[in-house]
Amino acid sequence: MEPPPGTGPTLVYGTGTTAVDVLGAALARHQQRPFGWVHCAPDLTDLPRAARSALQESSGGPPELLKDPADLTIPPRRVRRLSQFFLDEPTTLSFEVRLVAYLGMPVIVQRMVARVLSADGRSMIVLTHLDAIPPNVARDCFARPEIVSTMRREGVSLLATYRGTPPDPLRRAFPRVFHVEGPPRGPWPSARVTAEEGHHPTCAVLPSATVTEWVAHLRSGRDQGPPGSVRRSTPTLPGRDRS
Repeated sequence: MEPPPGTGPTLVYGTGTTAVDVLGAALARHQQRPFGWVHCAPDLTDLPRAARSALQESSGGPPELLKDPADLTIPPRRVRRLSQFFLDEPTTLSFEVRLVAYLGMPVIVQRMVARVLSADGRSMIVLTHLDAIPPNVARDCFARPEIVSTMRREGVSLLATYRGTPPDPLRRAFPRVFHVEGPPRGPWPSARVTAEEGHHPTCAVLPSATVTEWVAHLRSGRDQGPPGSVRRSTPTLPGRDRS
């Protein structure tokens, strides 16, 4: 079961710390389902009040703090056959392959998926401040194609926020990327948002708008493309996400 269209793994990054997290919360809330929230730090002191309020408003509960970055590492592979643990009924090879792939995801992701599973079998997870963990842990966790493909197959929508500029391997692992550029001395609502798509996010033709305009657009529920864009009668290009 794949997530609904337009809800694949998403990365929001940039210099406007508050704006990055507020936009991340708005994008997660746009799915109209509670999400599990993992803050990639031992406490919430680095999370601005406005961002914390936006995240708490729609999350399915309090955040889980990442006190040990090892919780985001890939578990070691087990060599014992899983079928020995299923005594009541036989399992198929395809089921075992799927289960092994699921158990190969980071432990904290498995735990959050089980905690926020919705009635339709899908889950939504938000990881804030992915930059707070060692770069190699973030890269090894989310830059692996098998991790992303397993999440999609199990109906897991993932959204991560990153303060600053993520390494290229990590950024390319997310098919949906939003760049937030905060004003040097201006208020965070005026930070500019640019939608960057694909493995090489260089689509400068997409319009840019402020965080305030993006949040209002997402709350309105309109499916008219990014705020400030002009709706055309021509078909959407393959892979173009208009949400």
